[in-house]
Amino acid sequence: MQLSINKGKCAHCSKDLPPRRSRFCTNTCSRQYGIDRAKKIRAKYKLQKKKCGSCGEIFQPKVAKHVFCSIPCWTDFNAEKIAEKRREAAAKKPKTIGRRNFKRQHLLHIEGVKPVCVRETEFTKATTPERVQLQSAVEQYLADGGLIKRYVIQPVYNTEEDVLHWGITERDEDEITERYK
Repeated sequence: MQLSINKGKCAHCSKDLPPRRSRFCTNTCSRQYGIDRAKKIRAKYKLQKKKCGSCGEIFQPKVAKHVFCSIPCWTDFNAEKIAEKRREAAAKKPKTIGRRNFKRQHLLHIEGVKPVCVRETEFTKATTPERVQLQSAVEQYLADGGLIKRYVIQPVYNTEEDVLHWGITERDEDEITERYK
């Protein structure tokens, strides 16, 4: 049996093809042809240069969806975006009790009652060690020339005279209190 002699030429280097080869003379020619073909295809669909979304530098994208010139630029941009989302989420959440802003926002505002800054004050008798410590700290602060806010004396309601009505009958009130005895 005689092998058929292939009279074709290599698609890459244009040499005569050896027996049992139909398109390329060697595997190396085959690989190199694939690389060259891929380069031609990329050149055909070559993307326009873009401006980096983070640093503003002009770069050549490898695929159409590239927006940043490098991974550090992508990381910086996403860090800013994540921080912005956190700030927006924090603005929507109610503040926690321990924060200063919470205390400022949730003060009881009474019309006509404003604090007065004073350099001396009167104290009621301190009964606990914590109150004694607080009282001595305030006295020391005032002695050093500090100012504190003192509010006007608030009206006191006598609950015996001003009976609070909850909008329920006495019988309902008795039933409710019986449940918790």
